[in-house]
Amino acid sequence: MEHFDFEQLHVRPRFRFTVPYETAPLVEHLRSKFKSGDHPFPTTVVDNHFTLDVPDQIAHYWSPRVSFEIVEDESDPSKSLVRGLIGPKPNVWTMFVFIYSSIGLIGLFLSMYGFSRRSLNHESEMVWAFPVALVLMSTAYLVSRSGQKMGAKQIDLLKTFFRDSWKELQNKED
Repeated sequence: MEHFDFEQLHVRPRFRFTVPYETAPLVEHLRSKFKSGDHPFPTTVVDNHFTLDVPDQIAHYWSPRVSFEIVEDESDPSKSLVRGLIGPKPNVWTMFVFIYSSIGLIGLFLSMYGFSRRSLNHESEMVWAFPVALVLMSTAYLVSRSGQKMGAKQIDLLKTFFRDSWKELQNKED
């Protein structure tokens, strides 16, 4: 297996690496491992797509998840390509997309209105909407970063389980 360093990852990190196993046996191994219930991680398995969540006992709003899929390597069918991402649950991403979009659109339209009035030589305090929107967006970004820091230890738990799952397969072959 190629070396893959999770520490190089940032905001909504994506990863991609090749493993020296055929896709079908690899998917079957991980499916049985994740479905066995001998671990505390809630998992979802759909075909060749896997999702690992943080155990319910320690989960909170900012808890991360690992989502990945395994596909056949096009250049060598005896190998598999694993690609995925580590990030918050979809409801957290949806909320931040809504916040950024709302603040951005409201700030844009209010500042356009303010600058239009200014160009017509009318007074308008709406020109301050753009800087206020930037401050609000910066605040939302800082909140998301603090949430990411709250989930940092949980990311380590998921990474460890993820790595151990691969090591088990390597140990079976040895």
